[in-house]
Amino acid sequence: ELILERLRSFGEPLRGTLMARLDGASWFFARNLLGLLHELIAGQQGTSDIGSMLKFLDHENPMVRVEAVRILLDVDAVRDAAIRRGLLDKDERVITLVAHKDKASGVKNWEAFAADEGWKADLAAASKDGRAVAGIARFFLGATDYSPAVKPTMAGDRLFELRTYVCTPNNLPNLNARFRDHTVKLFEKHGITNVAYFTLPESETTTVGELLKGCCPPGKDASDVKPDAPAAPLSLVYFITHKSEDGMKKSFADFGKDPAWTKALTESHKNGSLTAKNAVKSFLLKATDYSPMK
Repeated sequence: ELILERLRSFGEPLRGTLMARLDGASWFFARNLLGLLHELIAGQQGTSDIGSMLKFLDHENPMVRVEAVRILLDVDAVRDAAIRRGLLDKDERVITLVAHKDKASGVKNWEAFAADEGWKADLAAASKDGRAVAGIARFFLGATDYSPAVKPTMAGDRLFELRTYVCTPNNLPNLNARFRDHTVKLFEKHGITNVAYFTLPESETTTVGELLKGCCPPGKDASDVKPDAPAAPLSLVYFITHKSEDGMKKSFADFGKDPAWTKALTESHKNGSLTAKNAVKSFLLKATDYSPMK
């Protein structure tokens, strides 16, 4: 925050420099510059940079478009254009969950995969008309002691839900205790299938901002937690499934009214909320046709 305040103090000259660097920048650089500009011009309805940013609503990379939408949604004069782009844009990410013996093995596995001649040939063929993948985000996770063993099962056309919680300081053990002792059992009682529960290893350098950007729908990653805070001591990531979207709504409604849940929630909040404000996130997913789990 102190760095941002210093940058804001430079005013228009810095914003002009950043805008000039945006033209012709790689998608990754452009996305990060737009994120910085979002912080610099927050609340400044009349800044001259706004008109120049409109073109990024149509950028070829969806991650750049998401950042442009986030900025322009805050500007009255162009909010409608940002909303239209947000509604038209598809989230074209593919979320994968793979297992390794440990992080070191995982790194070696991916290096071996990238060096495989068969993969190289497939990648070259798939990229003949341009690169198909705009970017990759990767997080190493460790299963909690209460997580079910992940077993690929073909249970039908289920709705998957990826949920991410960021805790208030020092409360991740308490959140895990609530899930271990109460939540997972009550989920099953109300028709929600527990798939897997994870925290981040202490060695992971992933920040809260990076984790939420990777685990949330576009533009839904904002929270009251500082984006540069380390994610490992604060975050719970888990997968559950539902029979359908309507079934999900009914299950959560019944779960929320269950006296056992009300009691567990009240007791766990006796010293304040375990999760930070705006830091409980949900991302609905459908299995691909090649997924070993459906």
